[in-house]
Amino acid sequence: MDPSISSIKAFYNAARNYFTGVVTPGRGADLPPFYSAAQLIRSASDSPLLLNGIDGKVQIVENGTLKPVAGARDWGSDFAALRTGCGGGSQIVVSGSGAAETDSLRAFDLPAQEAIPASAPLAMDGTVTALWTAPDGKSVFAVVHGMNNRYEVDSVTALCN
Repeated sequence: MDPSISSIKAFYNAARNYFTGVVTPGRGADLPPFYSAAQLIRSASDSPLLLNGIDGKVQIVENGTLKPVAGARDWGSDFAALRTGCGGGSQIVVSGSGAAETDSLRAFDLPAQEAIPASAPLAMDGTVTALWTAPDGKSVFAVVHGMNNRYEVDSVTALCN
């Protein structure tokens, strides 16, 4: 695992299928219930937490403050952080929104509180059901439920232009 990323644990509500908003170590703010979270690495001392709330709002927790993220309206319910040499060095890989037989992944830069597209959508052969950051932080794993009713895991990395 990337040593610059600390381990965050969240409490899960199995009866409701989401995380309660209680995390350890604490982030200095009361967090809302959420479906997914990703820790961004901007510098050695700056690692905000990105949340996808059960209300559909994407928010970032920075310096003990919860702030809304603009430009995330059409994100799907899952995302993962990716460390690259592109842009600011850290991107968010996001699944597409809505129910469809095929899905896509797209990378976004998040230099402040606005998500900026950093790639074109990458078509997937099925629906993305889960995303998570690989232990090295340089790629993400995507679980895809294909049209043949099978699951596959794809590894996705970034290529900088």
